[in-house]
Amino acid sequence: QLCDFILSLSDILPGEAFNLMKKFFEIHQNFYKKNSLYNEEIRPAFRGACLMFGKIAERADISSKEAADIIFSLFLGDVSNIHFSLISGFANVLKDSDLKSLRSKITAHYNSAVFDDMTEQEKDVFETAFPSMGIRIFSRISDEERRNRAKDKVAAKIRLWLKEIADCQNNADDYIAALAFPKKQCDNSIPDSEKREIVQRMIAAGRGEDALKWVRASVGYTRDGSELMKLEIEALEISNKSSEAQEKRLVLFEKELTSDSYEELVRHTDEKSRSATKEKLVQLAVASDKVPQAVTLLAEIGRFEECSRLVQKNLNLLEKQADHFDARARAVAKALQNDYPLSAVLLYRMLISKALVDTNISKSTAAAKDFALCEELSSKITLFRGFRTHEQYLDFLKQRHKKADCFWEKIETAKNKKLKKR
Repeated sequence: QLCDFILSLSDILPGEAFNLMKKFFEIHQNFYKKNSLYNEEIRPAFRGACLMFGKIAERADISSKEAADIIFSLFLGDVSNIHFSLISGFANVLKDSDLKSLRSKITAHYNSAVFDDMTEQEKDVFETAFPSMGIRIFSRISDEERRNRAKDKVAAKIRLWLKEIADCQNNADDYIAALAFPKKQCDNSIPDSEKREIVQRMIAAGRGEDALKWVRASVGYTRDGSELMKLEIEALEISNKSSEAQEKRLVLFEKELTSDSYEELVRHTDEKSRSATKEKLVQLAVASDKVPQAVTLLAEIGRFEECSRLVQKNLNLLEKQADHFDARARAVAKALQNDYPLSAVLLYRMLISKALVDTNISKSTAAAKDFALCEELSSKITLFRGFRTHEQYLDFLKQRHKKADCFWEKIETAKNKKLKKR
């Protein structure tokens, strides 16, 4: 709230608002030190404050050099890795030359820091994390290990700041160098999450081949890797490898069976082959062992006949996987109910059974509505194909769920209302 007030003040008195914001950050340095390591709710709030500070600096017409000096001062006191968002906050204020200077100063800090003086800070960390054992744990750590921990901590902080500077300058190579710090080169030991960040920046820079190198160096590339595969497809496209990208889209489609992957494949198919491609994808979905995903996909792309057949053929499997499918089952049933009422009824029955097993009052209400829908749709069905008729299903429910009082009360109430209307 204070930051919001200072931001609104900057419309009238930008210079005074900037000084207030500067004082705000100085006052809270100790607060960050004690709390931000362990209170994750604080971080988003102070990220917002960093962005506001930059906006106020812009309104106050602060010079790039002054902004860089203030940011470096806050960097030195940033023991909790919370101020690095100042770089993106001040992006419109900082000139390229001052960003380079800031990078040099921040990097040099690692070599000039006196790590022996940081043992008390490490002690605070241990005491906060382990209140009953902190001092004992701290006392067992050798001086060398304390220094190494302090060094690692400072290096992690510097990496955050260097990554922000690299992004501010849209420089993918500097971003990679930031990840490697304090090493000279970034190797394959970095986590896949960081490799994805590199790939995204390479793609944004139009460097497809470099992006492909990092995608294929990721561990996840040979495992589940859906997100990596999507990045790989982008990289292949900007490397003018369209046919290879289309092959990867097909692999991704078979893996995910989503309407998005279906539409992407169709969109990148030439007009003459589009119809044949659609049929091929539908047949792949029908033959897939990922039945819930296939049923959902077929309903979403309007292939209701195939969807209906798949529901009837694999009803037992769908019921076993109801925990993962029930959120989509209702939408599929609604899509099928006009032209394929039997399949819709089977899906609504599946939802009813799951609701009654869960014995939840709100779910019982939904189950009663689904039952009413089943009754209505059953009047349109001439052939039940070996599945229970509505009357048989009602008898089955009475035997299996006779103690579901809330459900039966709602069924009775609905029946009485219908009789009154007549």
